[in-house]
Amino acid sequence: MTTLFGALLIVQAFAPALPGVLGDWVATYWPPLAGGQIITGYRDPAPLAPWPGLAVMAGCVAALLTAAFIVFRKRDA
Repeated sequence: MTTLFGALLIVQAFAPALPGVLGDWVATYWPPLAGGQIITGYRDPAPLAPWPGLAVMAGCVAALLTAAFIVFRKRDA
């Protein structure tokens, strides 16, 4: 639970404090921030548009599910 909280909330809160390009990348492409653009009423021009943001979120979910499936099949053989 702590890792989930840290990964989803703390990283995005401290994204502006990260140095240079890394901070810009996290603020734009961090999956919860990018995917959340689809449900927000206020459209900030800095992050991704809603549909590309949802595509980033879906791609990250697909990558994590694929990795989890591979690890599960390898360990549960």
